[in-house]
Amino acid sequence: MSKKSKATTAPSRFAQPYITTGANALQQAYDSNQGNVSNINNVLQSNIDNVADKTLDNDDLNKASQYNQSVLSGNYLNPSSNSALSNVINMTNQDVTNSVNGAIGTRGLTGGSAQTQLLAKTLGQTDSNLLYNNYNNERGYQQQAAENASNIAEAGNNGVNTLDNYLENTAALPQSSASSLASNMASLLGNYNTTTQNQGLGSMLASLAGAGLSGFASNGFKI
Repeated sequence: MSKKSKATTAPSRFAQPYITTGANALQQAYDSNQGNVSNINNVLQSNIDNVADKTLDNDDLNKASQYNQSVLSGNYLNPSSNSALSNVINMTNQDVTNSVNGAIGTRGLTGGSAQTQLLAKTLGQTDSNLLYNNYNNERGYQQQAAENASNIAEAGNNGVNTLDNYLENTAALPQSSASSLASNMASLLGNYNTTTQNQGLGSMLASLAGAGLSGFASNGFKI
């Protein structure tokens, strides 16, 4: 008679109590956590409108974009559209006028053509320097603004992606908790392959006979 084998898909007897204990622990943890999952989901859902508004209409991002567009458009290249530059020029011109008039007065030339010419020349040089420096600075800012434009656009896209993830996570939270339980349970209760072999009577006798002959041959004949 030949050996007989039997395959089963049940866990071994040794593993069964541990699997049962693990499954009960998973179920208990899942049940205990459902209140937390529900509370978190409620908070997320209640803030959807607020998050969407701030993401799709971000005031800080809008202001940054508007300012960047103003720089790109050259709105700060001349005093007519740059109040800060106008104030600097006016204050500087006043200081230059006071300085020139003071210097002319010490020489007794106040009110003469020399004063007028010197004052005009000095103011012209001062204004030219201020405007030239401002122009160069603003051109540099324009170059930087061109680079910032893509960063601002990327920030907007990142905000939309963040909102998308927020909405997806909110919608998936209840299901993800159940999916986690199912996955962990599947790991415990998955396929088990156990194979047992039963040796027939003929095979057992043949084995015993073979063992006897082997022992006899190793000990030799004894009279």
